[in-house]
Amino acid sequence: MGKEYSKEKLVDAILSGDECKLDKFLEQHPELTNVPLTGGNTNPICRASFLGKRSMIAILLKHGGDINIRCGGKGNTGLMWAAWRNYSRTIEFLIDKGADVEITNFNGETALDISIYRMSYESALLLK
Repeated sequence: MGKEYSKEKLVDAILSGDECKLDKFLEQHPELTNVPLTGGNTNPICRASFLGKRSMIAILLKHGGDINIRCGGKGNTGLMWAAWRNYSRTIEFLIDKGADVEITNFNGETALDISIYRMSYESALLLK
């Protein structure tokens, strides 16, 4: 299985929300847990956070996922993407799992700053 094909299978497993599928895939390919996806614009943790898929994040963390890994041109983390989307339950989950609320992206913004900018007040309350 080629590396690009493996990345496609990883993305498919995350998008499907199938916990067993993702768990089995990462058991066979643990080296892909933190791999850059879509030309380096994202990674598994950021993609799952952007989609609000807490169960997928949990499986990625189980297989060595870096909860504070950066992605994209701004260097956002999964917590920042959850804040961008106002996914309060995902924000709570990420914080409970050890996400750094003080980390800044390449523009100097924290997840709280992003929540305020997006007028995501429920998220901002969780991040303050």
